Amino acid sequence: MKTRLLRTASLLLMLSLSASAAVEVSFESGEAFYPQEGTPIYTYDYTYPVIAGEGALSEELNHYFEVAIGEMTGLVLPMFAADMPGDGSNRVTDVYEITCNSDDYFSFLLRRSTLSEGKEKLSLQSAVFAASGPYAAQSLTLRGLAGEIGESSAQLAELVLEDVWRGIEARMARGDSGIREDMSFELLSQEFFPESYFYAGPMGEIVFYLQPGLLDGESGEATFTYTAQQLEALLKPR
Repeated sequence: MKTRLLRTASLLLMLSLSASAAVEVSFESGEAFYPQEGTPIYTYDYTYPVIAGEGALSEELNHYFEVAIGEMTGLVLPMFAADMPGDGSNRVTDVYEITCNSDDYFSFLLRRSTLSEGKEKLSLQSAVFAASGPYAAQSLTLRGLAGEIGESSAQLAELVLEDVWRGIEARMARGDSGIREDMSFELLSQEFFPESYFYAGPMGEIVFYLQPGLLDGESGEATFTYTAQQLEALLKPR
């Protein structure tokens, strides 16, 4: 694997996505090629955060992103390239977007574009870390972000799945043209996993997302935002 660093953001960004930022962030971008010799089968472009400071949160976040980039260049790309023609047209682009950088949480959303054999696929991944408190520098579960309400993350996820479907069903009943014709609860439950498809918004709200195209059948993204209080309300019998 040959990797070439393209640029490093010179400005440390105090990402005040909420009242105050927990950590200072800059961004690095790079480009990697596989294989090293000849025409690459895959090119990998990436932009990821670099966290300033030496605290536990900074160390954990930097380790997370370093491992993620390392796994892509050293493991995932060679696996993707195993059966691909070496015409140089295949590309993976990863861009990390910080969704919350507060005294309480650090959260990000990874937008990945995979271009393979002329077809592009978009996908999303996310994580939330506690910036303070007893779980500082640790990755949070859904229940952890929600303030440990309910019995488990799985319980909350099931309630969110049902509530999101009720909202989609209401839109379909109104004749919403932005929803694919074959949308069903079965399809939603097979493709939407609220226990992991969530991130923290600027004020610590819980934002659930569908993978691009699931709702509209094309490439659109859909999100559903809840406060901890709204999730707690779902726990009450209807």
